[in-house]
Amino acid sequence: MGTISPLTHIITERFKCKSERLISGLMTVNVRHDTDTDTTPESEIDCNYAYHKYWDDNGGSYGNGLTKPNDVPNDGDYPYYKGTGTHAEKPDYNTGFQDSRRVRDIDGNYIDKQLSLGDSDTYLFFVSAGFHGQSAYWAYGTVKDSTDTYYSKPMNHDACQSFVKYDLISRINNSAGAEGADGVDFYDYMWKRGQEKRESTFSSSAGRDATDSTSYIQSNGIFTYPGFGMRLGSQGFNEVDHWDGTGTDQSSADNHNDFFTPVFDIQIYAEHTSTPTSIRHSEINPHYDASNPAYNDNNYTWFSGSSHTTSEWNLNVDILHWVYTNQSSAEETYFRNRVNVFWQPFGETSELELP
Repeated sequence: MGTISPLTHIITERFKCKSERLISGLMTVNVRHDTDTDTTPESEIDCNYAYHKYWDDNGGSYGNGLTKPNDVPNDGDYPYYKGTGTHAEKPDYNTGFQDSRRVRDIDGNYIDKQLSLGDSDTYLFFVSAGFHGQSAYWAYGTVKDSTDTYYSKPMNHDACQSFVKYDLISRINNSAGAEGADGVDFYDYMWKRGQEKRESTFSSSAGRDATDSTSYIQSNGIFTYPGFGMRLGSQGFNEVDHWDGTGTDQSSADNHNDFFTPVFDIQIYAEHTSTPTSIRHSEINPHYDASNPAYNDNNYTWFSGSSHTTSEWNLNVDILHWVYTNQSSAEETYFRNRVNVFWQPFGETSELELP
């Protein structure tokens, strides 16, 4: 077992936008454990229970010719870790956890609850976005080659400027109670990460001496119990039991809000490119640095221009997923995931009339 250095896989959604327009709106991101094409026994049960039930510390199969979930090669890639910063071995779940994930029929047989839907994460952001496009130019310090046709550096387009900012309004998932075996200590739990939220506030309306603060949202939301099935209240929060209308403090009751979220982080930003056209030219590098022989060659790349648009840009949404390295040394998510991004922008229009 070693220190945690989680790998991530990025899924990017792009929305094409016009330059010189201010837009704002709500963006919803839904990510869930997808099982449509998976027929293995753990495909329909949630990640936490799958690794509890099927994991094999010694490698190999867990019986009946079946391999470990997703062929995770060793416990160093197990999606479960200790608060000390090291990967955990197979977790020693208590009976309460097992019982929350299965039922028993009339003959005494245990039936797994197929709760893969619990491995989900939903986000609501407020996004404000704008982009200024401006022509690319040859930057100061660029030199021409002997033919007066090619340039020693690509064209620069940093006169363009993006104004994209976003704020997390709410995040709801089912991972807030994924702690250790006894429901008390928090040393062992599934991988999870808070979504960053920043605020700049004043202590009074005078608008002086702003205070900047940062928090990391794990999950918002209230689960009214009983809803249906097991309790999904967050650890440390008071739950109101509406069954008898007494409003009893249920914070010490069994908490089964211990699913796995596949999301590591979400980032929203502007994408705008300037693609250079270049040619290999038999002239020495005019920016030769004697301390870096790699740049002292007679096959230097010279640039003749660039492909650059100022009229449009992309609003990108990166959804980063937890991944591990499989037996073939390829990065793979712990489960297949389905991702949906819904963007509802409102912006300037040519028909807008000002008084």
